[in-house]
Amino acid sequence: MLSYSIVHRVGVERFMAQAAAAGFDGLILPDVPMEEAGPVAAAAGGAGLCHIGLIAPTTSPLRCERIARHTTGFLYQIAAAGTTGERRALPPRLANGVAEVRRHTDVPICVGFGISKASQVQAISRIADGVIVGSAIIRRIDDAMSAGAGSNAIVAAVTEFLAELTAGLTPSPPTG
Repeated sequence: MLSYSIVHRVGVERFMAQAAAAGFDGLILPDVPMEEAGPVAAAAGGAGLCHIGLIAPTTSPLRCERIARHTTGFLYQIAAAGTTGERRALPPRLANGVAEVRRHTDVPICVGFGISKASQVQAISRIADGVIVGSAIIRRIDDAMSAGAGSNAIVAAVTEFLAELTAGLTPSPPTG
């Protein structure tokens, strides 16, 4: 996830080629409006990258369908309106929002934005194809760094947190 200004500065085609060569699988450009996403999505696809669209809780069904058309890899369903960061509870209408998005696409739907507890991961895993955790991981890294931890201890802190988040999840059977 990065700002389009970086992509624009490097050049869309050049950035996509460099990202693919560096091992990226896809990208999220949250500041590219859906109306302007076509050429960016095409350039990403041309470089073998996924262009991941964002769906907000306030996105209309028509706009959701249009965003889904330019999305490859997965759709990022934003769990809650507002700023990112850890939240105590999931919004009550999240399951309805995911179901609405699912009506418009066959790509996997991953939910993120404020996810920080195992109970939230378990609830989302029942309604979506994936769970995205960002701020809570960054907080673990910041806490460990502030405590003077070395890189191995930082990795251990994040690994322990991820184990807590995923405890109790049942892996999906392989498909195909």
